[in-house]
Amino acid sequence: MKRTLIILLTVCLLLSLCACGKEETEEPAQILAPQETPNPVFEVKITLDNLYDYFEYREYPAAVKNDNGGISNVQVSYGLALKEGYTAANSSKYKDTMEITFTADGVVNSGSFDVDFATLQYSGTVTSTERNSITQTLKFWPKGDRTTTWTFGNYSDSYILYLENFTVTSAKGSVYLKNS
Repeated sequence: MKRTLIILLTVCLLLSLCACGKEETEEPAQILAPQETPNPVFEVKITLDNLYDYFEYREYPAAVKNDNGGISNVQVSYGLALKEGYTAANSSKYKDTMEITFTADGVVNSGSFDVDFATLQYSGTVTSTERNSITQTLKFWPKGDRTTTWTFGNYSDSYILYLENFTVTSAKGSVYLKNS
C-alpha cells in the first residue's frame, strides 16, 4: 500500500510538472499596420505648354484696417498658385528655379467710390482712368497656397487699381512638387 501511494504521488507530481511546462506552438503571424510613407518629391520642368497643368491664376485680396478697426481699403495680389492635388516640396534640399514672365494691363480709376470690400464691387464716379502695360518676371515662391504673386490691386474710396488681361508670356525652370 505504501508503495502504491508513493507511485501514485510520483505520477501526480510528474503530471503537475508537465502541466506547468511551456508548450511550444507556432505563434500566429502578426498583422503589421502599413507604414506611412511620405509622398515622393518629383521635379517638373515648367514650360509655357505645361504651366497650367500644375498652376492656376488667382487673386489674393487682403483687407487693410483703419484705426477704428473698419476696412479702409483692400489690396490685391495677382499670380499663380499650385492646383489642388499638388504641394511644394518646401525643403532646402530642393532648389526651385521656375520663373514666369507675364504681361497685363494695369488699370487705375480715380474718383469717388463706394466699395463693397467683401466682393470688391464698386460704384461711384470715375474722374480719370489710366492704363499701363506691365511686364514683370516672378520667381517661384512657395508659401501656403500662394506660389508666385505680384501685388498691384487696391480698392479704396478714392481710387481703384486692378489688373486686366493677365497673360503669361514665358515660363521656364524647374519646381519640386509632391502629390497632396
